[in-house]
Amino acid sequence: EADTPAFHASFRSLVGGTASVSDQSGGYTVFRVGGSAIRDTLAKGVPIDLDGRAFNSGDAATTIVSHIGATIWRREDAPDGTACFEISLFRSLAHSFWHWFSESAAEYGLTWQDLPAGP
Repeated sequence: EADTPAFHASFRSLVGGTASVSDQSGGYTVFRVGGSAIRDTLAKGVPIDLDGRAFNSGDAATTIVSHIGATIWRREDAPDGTACFEISLFRSLAHSFWHWFSESAAEYGLTWQDLPAGP
């Protein structure tokens, strides 16, 4: 395990002061978005075709959302048949993304729902 005193001591003895380790695993935020107007909302800032004929469930793309670099995945449709996407971006840009998204979705009656933690 990389987060143990033995690992740290071993690493230090191998590289001395020429390298360091930092945990980057929590560096991303993932937003799950969906609903009847999700494609219209995302079309305001995503320059790729998210229509179901071009971007199927399970597809992913690295792109930009507004001015923010992101990866977007098409999830399985919701039980009511509406599209669902996950958008991953650097955690430090989450506020900027949320500002853009909430403004873009406002005309469609944006609602917010926290999801339980887990996979």
